[in-house]
Amino acid sequence: MGELRTIPITVPKSDCKSLLNSLYCTIETIDYPNTAVFSECLKLLVQSYLRGRGVRLDGINQQKDKEHYVLYLADVLWEMAVDNAEYDWFIRWIVKLEKVVKEREVLP
Repeated sequence: MGELRTIPITVPKSDCKSLLNSLYCTIETIDYPNTAVFSECLKLLVQSYLRGRGVRLDGINQQKDKEHYVLYLADVLWEMAVDNAEYDWFIRWIVKLEKVVKEREVLP
């Protein structure tokens, strides 16, 4: 399957709030969360949300599509978090995650 050209889904503000709150509650229950744990929780939460919205990305050949959807929804959640101080924790986690990803790209 090729790359997605457009993401055929809109995410209501109420869904964004619910996703952010669910992610926060999940991360808070983990004794020592790190960026890898945060990243996986975010991916699984987004994938579950998409499945509930009727977007099925179960195939092995759909990994790229899955990544596109996760990145798209992470951007949507970012936009929600930037406008609301209640979600500053999300901004901090994403900044940490981006830093780790950049560091990995530099390593041999």
